[in-house]
Amino acid sequence: MKMASSPESFSRSLWWNAAGEAKPNHPKLNGVHDADVVIIGGGFTGLSSALFLAERGKTVVVLEARHVGFGASGRNGGQVIPPGLKHDPEDLIATYGLEHGKRMIDLVGGAADLVFSLVREHAILCSPVRAGWIQAAHSQLATAAVHKRARQWQAQGVEVEILDREQIARLSGTERYFGGWRDPRAGALQPLDYARGLARAASARGVQIFEDSSVTSLTHENGDWVARTARGAIRAREALVATNAYTDKLVPNLAQSILPVQSMLIATEPLSEKQRGGEIMPGGVWYFPKRARLLFICVNQ
Repeated sequence: MKMASSPESFSRSLWWNAAGEAKPNHPKLNGVHDADVVIIGGGFTGLSSALFLAERGKTVVVLEARHVGFGASGRNGGQVIPPGLKHDPEDLIATYGLEHGKRMIDLVGGAADLVFSLVREHAILCSPVRAGWIQAAHSQLATAAVHKRARQWQAQGVEVEILDREQIARLSGTERYFGGWRDPRAGALQPLDYARGLARAASARGVQIFEDSSVTSLTHENGDWVARTARGAIRAREALVATNAYTDKLVPNLAQSILPVQSMLIATEPLSEKQRGGEIMPGGVWYFPKRARLLFICVNQ
């Protein structure tokens, strides 16, 4: 399966031009170094893993082909939504059994708490907002489906809110929707700043981060993993590949497991005080209309 092609530049990115966290200045890898763990990829997965491992006493090296947050981690919409899986709680339990299904439910259900706790703990300047998330229904049939989903999360002990037509109009600022549900655990942040903040926190705990250091090969030699770049190598007992859609030929078997997906983000000109004060999305929440082509709408801070 073809991997995603690397984007060329951040020069026209809203997140890049409105960043609050300073752009990190990590060196290129030169020479051969040893570590407990080598992590390939400087996005959310790689950087948060490096931070957690360093806090547990591991020596960690992160190798990033371009710069921190260059891929999807620094280009996404910034939504932090706990029920982020395709399947609802009952489907997860039916498919994977009670034990594993419940573990997955707890994992995704606690994701937002983890993200916002990291933001607070490390004082990451990423404009965090935690006003909840709405899934809006455009028809009576869709309303029944999203209400069913909401009741499943209620059964898991989550205090979600089931919305009728009047309630969703008040929160969204439009009368187009028939109903929906609101998850108060959710929120949003500036994703590139979040990635940079994770890198700053990881570096402060001793993680070495090398940018412009594309890994050309990853091999297992004499019990260790060796990640090579054009100008050096890292030898480590363990390796974590956190490149997602940009894995390409580095780990060939992963090509059968990853499907690159592209999405488009559009930013308007700055809103007026009147618009920001309540005309547009007065509830301050992010919401997902239950339609195939329009995925999310928000008012950014």
